[in-house]
Amino acid sequence: MAVVASVFSAFAGTEPGKDAAVVKKYPYPFKYSDVISDNISIVPVDRIIKDWGGNVLMWGEPAISDIDYNGENLYGKRIERKILKGKEDGVRIYIGSCFFLLHSMYHKFLAADPTLQEAAIRDIEGNRLTVPWMAGHTYRGVPLYWSCANNPRTRQFYREVITENMKAGYDGIVIEEPRGAAHGVGAGGCFCDHCMELFRVYMGKTYSPVELKKRGIDNIDTFDYREMVKPIANTREAYLKAKKKGKIPLAEDFMEFHLKEAANLVGEMSDLARSLGGEDTVVGLFGLRLGPEWLLNSHHIDFYASELAWGPPAEDGYKGVSFTFEVARALGKPHAWTYISPNQATFIKNHNSFNLVKAWIAMSYAAGQHFNIPHYAWAMPEAKVDVWNGRPSFKQGCSPHLYFPTESYLPFFRFVTEHAELFDGYDSIEQIGVLHSSPALRNRKFEQRVHDMCWELYESNIQYGLAIAGDDWVVHDLKESDADRFEFVIVPEPTKLDDAQQQIVDTWTAAGKTVKWKDVNDILSRIDPVVSLESDSGIFVRPRKNPDNALVPAVIHLLNTDYDLKKDGMNEQRDVVVRLSHKLLNGGTVHCITQYSPEDEPVQLSFEVKPDGVYVTVPKVDFWSVLKPECINE
Repeated sequence: MAVVASVFSAFAGTEPGKDAAVVKKYPYPFKYSDVISDNISIVPVDRIIKDWGGNVLMWGEPAISDIDYNGENLYGKRIERKILKGKEDGVRIYIGSCFFLLHSMYHKFLAADPTLQEAAIRDIEGNRLTVPWMAGHTYRGVPLYWSCANNPRTRQFYREVITENMKAGYDGIVIEEPRGAAHGVGAGGCFCDHCMELFRVYMGKTYSPVELKKRGIDNIDTFDYREMVKPIANTREAYLKAKKKGKIPLAEDFMEFHLKEAANLVGEMSDLARSLGGEDTVVGLFGLRLGPEWLLNSHHIDFYASELAWGPPAEDGYKGVSFTFEVARALGKPHAWTYISPNQATFIKNHNSFNLVKAWIAMSYAAGQHFNIPHYAWAMPEAKVDVWNGRPSFKQGCSPHLYFPTESYLPFFRFVTEHAELFDGYDSIEQIGVLHSSPALRNRKFEQRVHDMCWELYESNIQYGLAIAGDDWVVHDLKESDADRFEFVIVPEPTKLDDAQQQIVDTWTAAGKTVKWKDVNDILSRIDPVVSLESDSGIFVRPRKNPDNALVPAVIHLLNTDYDLKKDGMNEQRDVVVRLSHKLLNGGTVHCITQYSPEDEPVQLSFEVKPDGVYVTVPKVDFWSVLKPECINE
């Protein structure tokens, strides 16, 4: 890259501008101890870097300009200087953005260009759709039209953004709304001319003439999906009602076409970024959860970024988040930017529960992932959200108007950077595995069953990982060696795998490496947990292991779950007893155990060595503690 040092050389510890062999200590360019912040110009960059300790910045402003200064992009020059200054001040990785949906800092480009306004998602009548969760948003009187990612003009704009971003010197890009026009299908789009032509071609390539006839298509050359749908629903309202009742023909094909078209687009934009920025260019995707529809792009990208549905830990508030983190980890893609969805931000605002965010920061780092420095969030101005997982109406839209008490969170981020040795180099432990079948998980009820099962494992402090089996959506084939990571693999049924991957599962079963799910007690009866909670305490125990560190082979994160909404704080857990199995410590002899916690001094803990493990007593856990056992290997 012309302007900034290689991402990988940066994280390997080499100085910018100097040649050195790349030492890839991590499978991706983020360190566990990184402190990450967005950079959407609401907060000055120097404050993020110098006052808040951010060393990885994401969501950088687009380096394009809506004004042509005799062919000179002065705005891009300003962004270039901004990136260079950030690097001088300590930014390790600086990532730009490309919004497939032109909202927020991209709205002004939409408003200035009538051709982009016309390149919108359209309903069955040809009407342009506006973004429903941003109702009422305008820029100089121009509504926030929902961009169709399949429109040639929109794609041209994406290329312009990525080209100028890489010229300015960003280390990579994060793509927002990578599902493209598929996102609009649920709202009654996209029936624009371009999507109709692409869908016609897609159907012709996907099915034989005989199969097409069975689907009501007599002549693929003249096929127009709108004309097939209009006799059933000729308005958007009628379409949504008919779709809910399952009366829209080819509905699954139509959605799958849009998802695959979006995945191809992500691949094209990723290739463009890397062709301009070099092979070290990092590409990430922004999403809401890592369900199957979000994973079609996984082979094109390096990391994920999401606004997730968080809640109080004792109220299943980590359920979806913990599963999303495991999916990302199993794919080898870090969840490098984690934040709060508008629903949960509105819940926080309505209940004045800002300290709950501290628990979410802790949980993210305990999982080996990252949490964005909280300084603002999108929320609904007037919506009533009584419970964290409620679904408020978006009639009034949402906006980035909620500001957090950022200073109160900084001790948690400083804790990570000041004790980087407790994070860098440590990986999650996978004592047992769970088969993650992409074709099976497309069924929402089945997906929910797998979520429920994995959450029971998490709540019971059973350390698990996912063995991902792909399909035509997820490019990730199961390998026979995948089972080697686990003592055994839980196989939810039906698997719906192709023959080759099913053969692998059958081989595991023949070798005694698979079990069927009964309940969590059955799983506990089959294992000697690497860690276990031995006191009646509201604690999640998350160990992490470093096979290259014989002196400190593992660290153990303790997450308090007893959040009190009324006082906006944790009820401290006292005299917490945790058992560390000898295998967790690689047979080493423990000579001391230290407790580290944000805003507290380190504490030497008492422990007792027994035949089945090391029992350590922790006098107090507030939000989060990390235990560091130091060993002597005899």
